[in-house]
Amino acid sequence: MKALPTGLSTRSKSLPTRGISCIRAALDVPLAKLFDYSVPAGMEARVGDRVVVPFGARQRLGVVIEAGVTSELPAARVKPIVALRGDAPRLPADWLELMRFLSGYYQRPLGETVISALPPRLRSVKPLPRKALQSASAPWSARFVPNHLLNAAQARALERTAGALGSFGAFLLHGVTGSGKTEVYLHLIARVLARGGQALVLVPEISLTPQLEAVFRQAFPETRLALLHSGLEDVARTGSWLDTARGDAGIVLGTRLAVLAPLPKLALVVVDEEHDTSFKQQEGLRYSARDVAV
Repeated sequence: MKALPTGLSTRSKSLPTRGISCIRAALDVPLAKLFDYSVPAGMEARVGDRVVVPFGARQRLGVVIEAGVTSELPAARVKPIVALRGDAPRLPADWLELMRFLSGYYQRPLGETVISALPPRLRSVKPLPRKALQSASAPWSARFVPNHLLNAAQARALERTAGALGSFGAFLLHGVTGSGKTEVYLHLIARVLARGGQALVLVPEISLTPQLEAVFRQAFPETRLALLHSGLEDVARTGSWLDTARGDAGIVLGTRLAVLAPLPKLALVVVDEEHDTSFKQQEGLRYSARDVAV
């Protein structure tokens, strides 16, 4: 009987995973690391995909952060992806970059940051219900119905801020209650919609959304509007998030959590009452929606 050369082992668990296609996924667990999983034959997992993966004795929802990598773990320790969730748009690269920034800036694990930014239904390992996937796909118009003409001060504010559309600029629109700030950003939104962009409007409290929703529906009667806040039922919130992520909603109105939604055509962010402390999330991922917006 021949002895094996020193350093070699017949145990498969010591073999590297060379030749096995792996991904690294972010999971909402209290560990500041990504987790390697192999990709089963016939499955194509890309960066930004939602995947169901084994973790300990249970399954969890993860988001692919890296793809086509070679794991440094022994082959026996790299488990395969259980399922690929293709029922929602793939999370875009610029959104994932924002999540990386927030993870570092607010010192939270990337997995917690990414998963908590999704609506509850998209965090589940279960497929989305058919009702949540239904989207009003009919075309819409950017027709704008202004309430009244802008005065001289409003017109100056509009032209100064509108000059930054298509690039980046942060402006503070200051005025007492009733001074007509809303009219200025209605005209800004009209210009954004006319160019095919999306406008995100953030308010500090859920109670403020019905009034602004009515204003937007009157001013833009043929534009699709998505609402995003924690007061919505899960199915409705998921549907609004999907409309937002697909770029189907021209105007997105919501509370602080709306700033974490992916908007592929984002061209304008309005933070109404930006001084309000309600824009700061106090639990879990602690962030300031105003700071994230700018």
